[in-house]
Amino acid sequence: LDQLRNDLFSDGSIRKLSARLCGYGRKITEENKVDYDNSMRELSNVDVKIGKIVQLVSESGISIETVRGELKILEEQKRKIEGYIRELGAKNNTVMMSEETISEVIKQSMEAIDSKDIAGCRKILSYYIESVTVCGDHVEMKYKIDVPDESNNILSPLTSKKDLSTLKREYKHAGD
Repeated sequence: LDQLRNDLFSDGSIRKLSARLCGYGRKITEENKVDYDNSMRELSNVDVKIGKIVQLVSESGISIETVRGELKILEEQKRKIEGYIRELGAKNNTVMMSEETISEVIKQSMEAIDSKDIAGCRKILSYYIESVTVCGDHVEMKYKIDVPDESNNILSPLTSKKDLSTLKREYKHAGD
């Protein structure tokens, strides 16, 4: 609980985590907008090409069989582009939480832990902690919260390491 409090529930940690998550959300939204705009232009170009083929067939009396292959290729391109546009729309519709909302959720969790309710604490721990591993001289906690790596902005689980001797000292003093 102490490590969770230090890593996620301290005021500094809440601000840092909120800023990182919101910054990542803004970056992804901007990237999706560029992809969306490009895809919409591409879709418009495909629609124009399909329209020209339909116009050619209707005005010149050319058999549809003559252009069927090209029309099939364009229709397949159109389906793929529309699918990608739907996918981008779904990503953008994913609820991005504000820094204030993230802070509020974490503060509510901290209040539940501070209440000393064992069942509530277990529930909160299950929400946040993926695993706790004792590795020789340190303890490693892996959280269920994915954060963007500061160097490459790829999401990965938040982790924390604490020296085992430090933990033993802290808990020995807490019992005194």
